[in-house]
Amino acid sequence: MEDNIKVTGLVLNAKDYKDNDKIVVLFTLQRGKLSAIFRGVKKPKAKMKMAAQPFCFGEFILSERGNNYITTNCTLTESFYDLAYQTERFFAGCVVLEVIDYATIEGQPNEKLFLQSLKALKELTYETTNENVITAKFIIDTLALIGYKMNFTKCSSCRASVSRPYFSALRGGLLCPLCKDIDGSPIQLSLINNLKFIDNSDYERLSTIKIDSTASKKLLCFIANVFCELVGCSLKSLNNVL
Repeated sequence: MEDNIKVTGLVLNAKDYKDNDKIVVLFTLQRGKLSAIFRGVKKPKAKMKMAAQPFCFGEFILSERGNNYITTNCTLTESFYDLAYQTERFFAGCVVLEVIDYATIEGQPNEKLFLQSLKALKELTYETTNENVITAKFIIDTLALIGYKMNFTKCSSCRASVSRPYFSALRGGLLCPLCKDIDGSPIQLSLINNLKFIDNSDYERLSTIKIDSTASKKLLCFIANVFCELVGCSLKSLNNVL
């Protein structure tokens, strides 16, 4: 068993533990998701106090003791601190962190999701693209990475073009009227077109989408609900966005 482990990680969440400690959930490049104890970080002058906060990204030195990881040192690379001054983008970032938590399994690395997570947070922090569009893009891409690639182009069943769209998350996305059966729900064509554009675009191109605040929130709510249905969860942070 290794005494000291160096990982590159992103803090997803933290909770109080004992009088002065915290248990922090890290999404790491090398070991996937793991929980680590940060000792003494609730003290006013603790040197790792800031590193035990959500959104902090950097290099963490862990000591593996029994079934627990103890954080002994860390070097922060990025805290995405500017999100704190942009309320709507901060809450969108919280959705991103929560999606990562539900989409990952402890001890299973996912390099593509790790890199994608950092990209989404950087876009939210430093770019001007609509925050709901960025978050929707992240959820669509995350679904694909964990085995739920959604189809927004043709009927998921018969592959026909669709002018009167229906949608079923469990059947992989878009459905035509002939294939909708009992589990296909009607969906606006404009919503499908926006989802298709986001799915087929990189983050840089998302800034060209023409969508107002109300429509972007509806879009995010829709794809977030798809994620929740497929993964079996509830995104509590979504309530602060919508």
